[in-house]
Formats: sequence, C-alpha cells, structure tokens
Amino acid sequence: MLSVPDRGLVERDPALPGLPLLLDAEAAADLVARLYPEAEVRTATACYLRYNPGRSCLVGYRLRLGGGETLAYARASRLDSPDKVHKGTQRPSVRTALGGGVRVEAARGVTIFPFPHDLELRAG
Repeated sequence: MLSVPDRGLVERDPALPGLPLLLDAEAAADLVARLYPEAEVRTATACYLRYNPGRSCLVGYRLRLGGGETLAYARASRLDSPDKVHKGTQRPSVRTALGGGVRVEAARGVTIFPFPHDLELRAG
C-alpha cells in the first residue's frame, strides 16, 4: 500500500504509470511473482531508489523467494518511450534465481531486471 507522501508523488507524476507499482513493495512483489511464477516470490523490500520526475524511476529490491533470496531492480519509463521499456529484453539473457531474464509489463511501462542482468553493465 502506498504511503500518503508516495500517493502524492504518484498523483503529481502521471507520465509514469508504473510509479505506483514500484513505490509499493507489496505491489512490486505481486508483479514479479506474476512475471516469474516459477520463482515463488514471497516479498520485495526496496533497498535503492532513483527517481527522475516525468522521465523514469528505478527501484532496487531484495526479493525473498521460496528457495532463498535474490536481487533485482525495476524501472518505470514513460509509455511514449517503448524503446526504453523493451531495451533490456534485446540483450543476451542468462538463467537467474527468478528463473529467467529481463521481463516487461508493457501496459505500465515497467521492466524487471533480475540479478545479474543490468542495463548499464556491458558483458565482456
């Protein structure tokens, strides 16, 4: 559930429809569980946040799974920037603790990057 300050922030930034998902750890856990059903996601705890008003929001999570813990981050982008939403899916993927690589919730402009996937790091 969103806090009162987070709700106010979401209301002031309609350009990022995925923002309420990322700021609500329970909703984020539900999204990751839906996109990675084989991982048995139990909880998500935000451990990092970078917000660029009207452009993007990135939240790092520690995820508790049925079989342990892992890290992932989610990025909310503007819907009028589909290239940014899908950019991570265009890179090579490796198996992760969540069971797969980068996944997208296109209707909300959210991309999930499970560890070790990172949009900013180049594979060697």
